[in-house]
This record gives sequence, C-alpha cells and structure tokens, in this order.
Amino acid sequence: MKVDEPIQLMDINPRLPAFRTPQVAMGMAALLAAIVGAWHWQSAQRLSVTSASVERLRSELRAAVSGHDPSAAIDFTQHLPPDRSIDPVISQFQHSSSQLGVTFVSVTASPRDATVQTLGRTELSITLRGSYTALKSVLSESMDRFPGIVLQHLTLHRLASPNELEARVDLVQLSRPLAPAASGAGS
Repeated sequence: MKVDEPIQLMDINPRLPAFRTPQVAMGMAALLAAIVGAWHWQSAQRLSVTSASVERLRSELRAAVSGHDPSAAIDFTQHLPPDRSIDPVISQFQHSSSQLGVTFVSVTASPRDATVQTLGRTELSITLRGSYTALKSVLSESMDRFPGIVLQHLTLHRLASPNELEARVDLVQLSRPLAPAASGAGS
C-alpha cells in the first residue's frame, strides 16, 4: 500500500460492513425515517388521548363549580363536639399506656373556652416513655378513640437504653362555638 492511495474501509478491518452502494445507504435512511415516523405518530396519539382527558376533566370541573351553591355550604363547626372535658382523653392515654407497657410520665392541659365567635380549644402535652412500637400503639389506640383530637407535634428522644424512647405528644381538641343567645322581646 502506498501513501498516496486512498484507504478503503475493507482494508482497515475486513469484518466491518461495506456500504459501497447508495441503495444500502438509502435503505438505512428509509428505515430510520420509518422508525422516527412511528415514534412521532405514537407520541401524537398519546398527546391526543391526554388532551381529550384534560378537556373532559375541565368540563366536569366547570359543571361541578357552576352547580355549587355557596349558600348551601355546610358549617364544619357543627360537626365538632360540644365543649367537653379532656379527662376521658387523659384517662384513655393512661389506660392504653398501662396496657401496652408504656410509662405515662406527665400531662399538661391548657383549655380555652369557646365563645360565640371562636372555637373552643384545649391543648394537651403528654409525655410517654417506652419502645417505638408500644408508643405507636398507644397513640393509635387513643387517637382512634377520640377522632376529634388533632396531633399537632410529636417529638421522640432516645434514652440511655437503646430500645427506649421518650415521646412528647402535643394534641389539640377543638369544640364548636357557643350558640348565639336567643334574643326575644319579652314584655
């Protein structure tokens, strides 16, 4: 081989395919164009189906919103319990703790009475000690029994024993506002 001679692909590596004819190159280009076209068609179909679904959901939402009467809205406060004592909640936590091997350490409660304009609110802070699974069970059992109680904050601290934790549980119990006083003209 001379330095001035052009190098043929087959001369470099005889196992490489030789694209010597324009028909083979055109065939490869046509195959590539067919693959890209099929992918584009499939993407367009997906977009069409998705667009139809979005339009259907928009029309359902418009129908739902237009049929909604704001004056018929339910006052959520009527579903809250009337002002009640927090003692049954504390008793439940103590009972569940003793049943599940958890130490009931302390409780503090700060009630705020309901008025005609505001909800009643009692904030509870309970400290418990025990294993993670036992603490979780006490919380689950007590919260299930009183669904009107909201878990505000839960803090877990590991104690000296690797399996024992201290949990501080901050809860809130809401109650409905007082009913307005009936004003009557009595003479």
